[in-house]
Amino acid sequence: MTSTYCWDATLLIHAERAERLDSLGTYLPAVRHVVCDVVVAELCGTPLPEWLEKVAMDDVDTLRAFVRWQGVVGTSGGKNAGEAAVLAWSEMHDAVAIIDDRSARFAARTRGARVHGSLWALAQGINAGRSPAHVTGNFCDALLDTGIRWPFVRGGFPDWADEQPGLLTPDDRGS
Repeated sequence: MTSTYCWDATLLIHAERAERLDSLGTYLPAVRHVVCDVVVAELCGTPLPEWLEKVAMDDVDTLRAFVRWQGVVGTSGGKNAGEAAVLAWSEMHDAVAIIDDRSARFAARTRGARVHGSLWALAQGINAGRSPAHVTGNFCDALLDTGIRWPFVRGGFPDWADEQPGLLTPDDRGS
């Protein structure tokens, strides 16, 4: 497993709205979690929790990658700048990009990027023994209340996760 996850803003924003940003780290695998300065700007002054490290997009190679990824994910009007930053930093630092925007994730995958959504990251936390599926499901329910769009209804995370091939390890199904 890669030891660094680089986060886009979606899950972070909704966790903050649910007043659960500090506790989000307890549901995730015990790896390095980073957020690019471009994404931090999207968080509108929200203080970062201890488990999440701010990283700068300040070296020439990462900035070149950022410009290239802007062309891939389309950043007209400032949209998807966070996704482009996450993909650039992840590429240059051998990290997994955690992005919930489906079209940006698809575009990145077609170009060989290691990218997953936040539900995958939460499932990795379950697989690592950080939290059982039903407890992670309670966390997901709290975020549903903030308007996040999940592919399941309240109480549906454990069943949804169990139905996704390869998402949970066999020992974690039905936890």
